[in-house]
Amino acid sequence: MPHGVPEARARTVVVAGAVLVGRLLEVTALGGVPAQYLAAPIYTWVDGAGAAAAVGVRAGRAQVVLAADVGDDEEGRACLERLTAAGIDTTHLRVRTGVATGALSYCLLPSGPQEPVAVTTPPADRTGGLYVPDRDSYDRLATEEVAALLARTRPGDCLLLDGFTLAREPELIEAALEADLQLVADLRPLPPFAAGSTSASGVQPQLFERIDVAVVDTEGAGMLAESGAMFGSTLVLDGGYGASWDGALRSVPEAVAAAGGQYDRWATVDATSAWAQHAFCGRLAAELAHGRDREEALDAALLTWWQQAHVDAGKALGGYLLGPLAEPEWD
Repeated sequence: MPHGVPEARARTVVVAGAVLVGRLLEVTALGGVPAQYLAAPIYTWVDGAGAAAAVGVRAGRAQVVLAADVGDDEEGRACLERLTAAGIDTTHLRVRTGVATGALSYCLLPSGPQEPVAVTTPPADRTGGLYVPDRDSYDRLATEEVAALLARTRPGDCLLLDGFTLAREPELIEAALEADLQLVADLRPLPPFAAGSTSASGVQPQLFERIDVAVVDTEGAGMLAESGAMFGSTLVLDGGYGASWDGALRSVPEAVAAAGGQYDRWATVDATSAWAQHAFCGRLAAELAHGRDREEALDAALLTWWQQAHVDAGKALGGYLLGPLAEPEWD
């Protein structure tokens, strides 16, 4: 959106996705048989597909309405405050009483390269490295909540959802279609498909066909091809190599330059960053809501991916800091 245009006139993206707490843990070997380790927290930040996507939407100068859940613990309240301070509409971010906010932890191992290794909390509830709570523990959006979410949208605005939401909130998807919203699906990780079927987690195949853009990584693209599921169009994000949208290729250097950014070929980026992919999807949704064509939208989204995937001396674990607990040593 050009500078000087009141934000009240900006397009809106409704983001339905996870808001989690990220934790960086330093692991110290204590010895013993069997081996014992101590994991000490260094700092925490806002993480999750929904939070990252909301950041991407804001980078595209669109209004973002975030539909997600956090617990009523201290970390959940901190996430809510941090996202609200960033200009994200958290009116519909539900605080669940007596529930701990989901967490995604990264460990600095006591030996080997000082690279963060992602683990989930608890480890039994995970899909592709992303924390996924028990679906039965979730309160589905009520009809009135869906109506409230879409009340601030207009035809041509966008709904961005992740694979988990495909099965969890079918009413939201159907209502968005009735409201003439564009649909973008952030499918990292790709939801499980039933054997021999194009149905993922109980989602009807015809619903896939009405999703305008499905964003996957290279692994997800292969799984999607094997499943036979059909979307309106498929965009494959291949990290530092760029992206392919229905076969049309675009490299990161080309996109960054076209979008007005500065590409540094010597910069270190985390090409596998989940945070950067989710932010990419948010920016893409914002650009589509603004009515940009495919090339413009893809260039802007790749620029946001590039900015979010930067690794600064090993510290790039995407998200908004909530509270450093100690100054980490990276040597």
